[in-house]
Amino acid sequence: MPHRPIERSVAGLTPIDLNTLNTLAYLQTRTDRKYLLTIDEAEELVDRFSGSCAALEIERTRSFRYETTYFDTPDYMFHKATAYRRPLRYKLRVRRYLDTDLNMFEIKAKDRRNRTDKRRTEIASPVQPLTDPAVRSLLSVHRPDAPTADLVASLTTRFRRATLVGRDASAFDPTTDTEADFRVTIDSDVHFDSADGRTIDFGRVVLESKSSTKACTVDRWLWSRGIRETPISKYCTPMAAFHPNLPSNHWHRTLARFF
Repeated sequence: MPHRPIERSVAGLTPIDLNTLNTLAYLQTRTDRKYLLTIDEAEELVDRFSGSCAALEIERTRSFRYETTYFDTPDYMFHKATAYRRPLRYKLRVRRYLDTDLNMFEIKAKDRRNRTDKRRTEIASPVQPLTDPAVRSLLSVHRPDAPTADLVASLTTRFRRATLVGRDASAFDPTTDTEADFRVTIDSDVHFDSADGRTIDFGRVVLESKSSTKACTVDRWLWSRGIRETPISKYCTPMAAFHPNLPSNHWHRTLARFF
């Protein structure tokens, strides 16, 4: 079944450019909450918050194609660190922004309080990223313990993303407001590709709210609708689906219901 795009839902929102969005909602260190929605629920949410948020727009586009390749050791060290909830854990990945031909290498870490810290650097090519001087420099500062010699590409995710930014107030104007309270990403048309060529065509929209600390108004609205956070990792959950021998205790209900 073809996926219904999210573009028409965000077409009526106030546009915001990338530089302004990053200025208003600089949330590299943040609290993330993930939800799995139907496309109807996602469209209802966008309509509900149309007056209090703006949509990222680049060259008249508001839904962008992403491709993310994750790296792990042959024994899946990074997956296991997340599955076993080790106090300090991280992922290494290359994110490709296909519409703008931009490639970023990212270190996405979680601390003891489950807060996300993301460090990234632009790379010229996604091929052999671990040999890129910018990547080596980033790793030497933030993850000198990374076993780069043993890492291989283990999973690729593909999806379309719309990004909303707004305030916990009744109105939001990116041309006059100086700060945003929340940032929301809406990922649709999600596919997971294993290293051996298998594909999962995921049938849900992955919505992620990102706020500095407390729950934002989007979280509270979802809760009022009976929609709760769903434990899902766009790396570890499909990895557990592709490789049933891997630990999956944190995602077993998500796997049973949605995969």
